[in-house]
Order: sequence, then structure tokens, then C-alpha cells
Amino acid sequence: MNQRTDMPNRLTVRGLLGRVVHDVNGERVGKIEEMRAVQVDEHLEIREYVVGAHGALLRIAARPVLRWMLEYFGVSGWRDHTIPWDWLDLSDPVHPRLIRPHAALHAIHSEPPPGDDSP
Repeated sequence: MNQRTDMPNRLTVRGLLGRVVHDVNGERVGKIEEMRAVQVDEHLEIREYVVGAHGALLRIAARPVLRWMLEYFGVSGWRDHTIPWDWLDLSDPVHPRLIRPHAALHAIHSEPPPGDDSP
């Protein structure tokens, strides 16, 4: 176990994909569809989780193709619905929990991500 929390040090990606995330108020946030990680030495560290329909689309389409498709069909302003790694309580990996209200995710996604040159 991690000394900082009751979360396990290692979890399998397969064990988390498709799990439904609820927030602190019990509101459904979405299913974990993708995880973004960076390599640190010989292992990967998860930095964020992509949830909901957008994450599912990302799994089947490359990001530029997805952006083109959304623009083609007139969908604008659809950004990743991501959860920062430290906002997700995985002490019970079968029932991941957002440690903040769902609305807090909307607040962090209201501004374009760094390096995003889209209008």
C-alpha cells in the first residue's frame, strides 16, 4: 500500500477500464475509457483518466481524425473530459470515486489546455 493513502501502489489498466466513476455526492461521472501516462524510469505513471463518451471515441479514433469529425458534424467546444490522477480515489478499484463534485471537472475544463491552439 502507498504510505500517503490507502490506495494500492499498482493497479492493472484492464481492471480500471470501463469502471464507472461517481463523485463525492454519488453523481455518475462516466466510465474510465482511457488513461494517460508518462514514463518514469522503467515504469509508467498515470497522470489523468479520460471518462465518458469522448474517451470512448478517443479509443477508436486518432485525435486529429476525431477533431475533424466533430468539426464536420458541427460539434464545437468538445474537450477531453479528464480527471487528474490525484482527484480519483482508487482505494476500492472496483468503485473509483472522484474526490470532488462533478462540477469541479467542468471548471478545470472551461479553459483550453496548455498548448491547445484551437479556437
